[in-house]
Amino acid sequence: MIWLYRLIFWPIFILLMPGYLIKLWRRGGRWHIAERFGFVHPPQKKSGVKRIWVHAVSVGELNGVKPFLLKLKERPDVEVVLSVTTTTARKIAEDKMKELYSYIFTFPIDIFSGRTLRRLKADKLVLMEGELWPETLTQAPKYGTKVYLINGRMSDRSFRRMMLGRGVVKYFLKKVERILTATKQDTERYLALGANPKIVSQTGSLKFDAVQSKPIDAAKRAELLKSLGFGESDTIIIGSSTWEGEEAALVDAYFKLQEDFRGLKLLLVPRHAERRNEIEALLIRQGLNYHRRTSNLPIEHPDIVLADTTGELSCLVQISHVVFVGKSLNPRGEGQTPIEAAAAGKPVIMGYGMSNFRLIAQDLADEGGGKFVGGPQELKEFLRIVLNNPAQREEMGKKARAWFDENRGATAKTSERLGL
Repeated sequence: MIWLYRLIFWPIFILLMPGYLIKLWRRGGRWHIAERFGFVHPPQKKSGVKRIWVHAVSVGELNGVKPFLLKLKERPDVEVVLSVTTTTARKIAEDKMKELYSYIFTFPIDIFSGRTLRRLKADKLVLMEGELWPETLTQAPKYGTKVYLINGRMSDRSFRRMMLGRGVVKYFLKKVERILTATKQDTERYLALGANPKIVSQTGSLKFDAVQSKPIDAAKRAELLKSLGFGESDTIIIGSSTWEGEEAALVDAYFKLQEDFRGLKLLLVPRHAERRNEIEALLIRQGLNYHRRTSNLPIEHPDIVLADTTGELSCLVQISHVVFVGKSLNPRGEGQTPIEAAAAGKPVIMGYGMSNFRLIAQDLADEGGGKFVGGPQELKEFLRIVLNNPAQREEMGKKARAWFDENRGATAKTSERLGL
């Protein structure tokens, strides 16, 4: 089976390699190109210490796995080496999480993973969410490395694709020691793909434990509001992890609502900060008074703030009064996580395109902490309702926070199932 994969992989890799290297160079990954080909240089492995290789693809997975890394840090007999895929995740890990690992590197291109495994000599490889690469799974046992999948998730699109090649997927799933899933639906999907029921179990989503659960204090809140140009009496709508088209829907809703609600403000936090110019052009066309967070220009009481930064969302949602969760207005969307907004005790608005978080989103809505809307018009209408009803906003926020509290604890379950 692996020989067929290699046969297909190499021609595609050779064809796409020039474009891939150019893209890697432009995104700042040029300093780590050698690591993508398996040339890593970890510290010498200590006698009597288990080396755990933890992989998190991007910022979302990195933030999600942080509680697990903190748990491992409590173990003197465990050493963590951490890999990521994106340059943004690496920068955050290097800037804010240095104490949680002994070595960091960029995950190798799958076909070169054997070289990485040979050099790392890891006892366990812990993959976050859904990163199951055929060559890595095949090579790991040769170097004494057992593979585990934690916080296992599977979107509708991924599930459909994998079912088309169910026999191949089943073959490679046999090489995984344990699959720990985030939801019941994820468990069912891995079983449908042929995973051994004995190795699959639901431990819950690590992202509940990863989110900042303590509210910011009054001084921090005042400082954050001031840095955005907002006041204590302002009512703030936040667009959380928005995607293309959603900023326009929120701006249109804001434009029509601001006349009826004095002190209404809009805070846009796009999923990808590099879209700042595109979003700024939209705000300029609308003639709205706005401020870009990374700008060095003075802040003069803007109506809209574009938070074109990374890693601030868990704090920013806390100063809001209602949160819209992005990548969800298009019914074919995959959605972003509503967990941060719920942890902050805020009413959550989502489009129906929440396939990546369908069960989580539906559960939140069923508990009264969230509301689905069918498009820009329904978004505007529900915003008007909750802006007109502070008591309803408060009640939805309380229910969202209660739902969040009930779903915590996945870190302890995960560590126990992995014997760590």
